[in-house]
Amino acid sequence: MTAGERPARAAVGHIDAIGGLRALAVLSVVLFHLDAAWLPGGFVGVDVFFVISGFVVAHSVIGARATSFRDYFLWFYRRRFLRILPAIFVYVMVIGILGVLFIPTAEVSRFIEITGAASLFGASNFVLLWKSGDYFAAATEFNTFTHTWSLAVEEQYYLIFPLFSYFLLICAPGPRRGLAVALMWAACIASLACAAVLTVRAPAAAFYMLPARFWELGLGFLLRYHDGAARRAGATLARHRAVESVVAGAALLALGYAFVATSPRAFPFPGAVLPCAATAVLLLLAWQRGDGWAARLLSWRLLTAIGLISYSLYLWHWGVIVLMRWTVGLDAIALKAIAGAAMLLLAILSYRLVERPLRYSGLLNRLPPLRFFAAYGVAGALIGAVVLGAMVAKPRVGLAASNDAAVWSPYVARPGAPGRAT
Repeated sequence: MTAGERPARAAVGHIDAIGGLRALAVLSVVLFHLDAAWLPGGFVGVDVFFVISGFVVAHSVIGARATSFRDYFLWFYRRRFLRILPAIFVYVMVIGILGVLFIPTAEVSRFIEITGAASLFGASNFVLLWKSGDYFAAATEFNTFTHTWSLAVEEQYYLIFPLFSYFLLICAPGPRRGLAVALMWAACIASLACAAVLTVRAPAAAFYMLPARFWELGLGFLLRYHDGAARRAGATLARHRAVESVVAGAALLALGYAFVATSPRAFPFPGAVLPCAATAVLLLLAWQRGDGWAARLLSWRLLTAIGLISYSLYLWHWGVIVLMRWTVGLDAIALKAIAGAAMLLLAILSYRLVERPLRYSGLLNRLPPLRFFAAYGVAGALIGAVVLGAMVAKPRVGLAASNDAAVWSPYVARPGAPGRAT
């Protein structure tokens, strides 16, 4: 097998109920961002996404047979690039240009374009921590790229994923595997402890940074890795349908409670523990007990349809909300309905015109590794340059009236007007 070629792999199958769980996660975030009073804890949908991603990414590489770590490394990153980057590249370019036109130059908007450019390379969480601090602060609520912090956390997780997944999921069992799984458990426990400490001492770092979030992604990974224990749990539930129903109901209630009652003051620890644990239980039921009532509920066609576009919906919903905040407002229920329709339409277009075509592009999948990764690097650099260049041009090309200080500032003389008295 040549370097970067797709390794032979066993089919792992698509789990419809996981798509439904994705839909619940993204809808909770959307509702929270449209109006926090509707779902006060809806922001924990991101934590649900983290656990799902940890599970799904591990699930997707099960059965891969690479002849070397290098082959596995190149194959894995090609798949991740094709899955994540096309949609975010388009989002950053479009929203960056619209932001230059409609978002005024102001203190609260100073670092929007820098955040967008950083998001192209999985680093926006560093910018947000550096300049904005609190996720719930005004500067983040008016930044069209604030939500990319979670994508940055995932991308940083993917930097180290091949290092442990190769020994745990790809290599034949042996002494190294036992050491690797022990280290993975230790890393997750250390991450949870880090979240507990940072939530008190540095809450912004606890919210934005991978060390305090690794345990959420790791929880999903370990759930998939310990498939033997999962099969035994599934077999036990199969013999006790009433117990399965109670477990499923408790997990759904716990998730619903987290969506309603989680407070940002104690987040991500202990606030993220309950929704992550409930998500792990629902993933287990969907995976091992796919015919249970909870799995059938999560497999409802509308939910799975939203699950398919969940990534694009997550990307575009925030851009629509922030641009409307800067322009027509988002207070009236009619405006919120318009925002909902717009983000749904953009998500469908992004999924059908960007996500799927480029993810399964024969040309991109056949490109030699060096050309493939170089092409993505050049594309990211060009888009970043356009966004940052537009930031410089904003005072001259922006349509926001406040870009013209003569309109509102008493300290700037208007053309033809008498000078200000001293």
